Amino acid sequence: MKYFPVNKLCVEVQIGNCYNIKDINGRHYHIVVAESSEKETGMVMLVYLTSANMNGRWCDQTTIFTPGDEHFIDKKCWIKYQTITIRNKQELLRPEIDFLGKINQTNLERIQKGITVSEHVSRQNRELFVEWHHGHLLKHGR
Repeated sequence: MKYFPVNKLCVEVQIGNCYNIKDINGRHYHIVVAESSEKETGMVMLVYLTSANMNGRWCDQTTIFTPGDEHFIDKKCWIKYQTITIRNKQELLRPEIDFLGKINQTNLERIQKGITVSEHVSRQNRELFVEWHHGHLLKHGR
């Protein structure tokens, strides 16, 4: 997958943002799907895209993306719901993490719906997502 880093100095960490992050699983595109609050000190829930094992038994077919679905997606990939992470927003502002931009609302909603239906999401992560997501919806009148 290709990526185009954006200057993140003027960017607020928020739902829908996409980051290129290297962690123990390698370098992947991580998407913010929920936040504990809109404060700078809040926590966020992230999922990541992977193209590994597209035809394997570990591939979660819940949310699949194809080239062009987002500007940085250049091959078929899937959301790896089994590796949801929770991070402090400030971590995403570190210099070694690239901000790629915001994904489109339709794709964000596909990913968020996937959290509620994928069998690969832990009960704890699903409940936390529902709590944070509903709080966000109530605050923004949706």
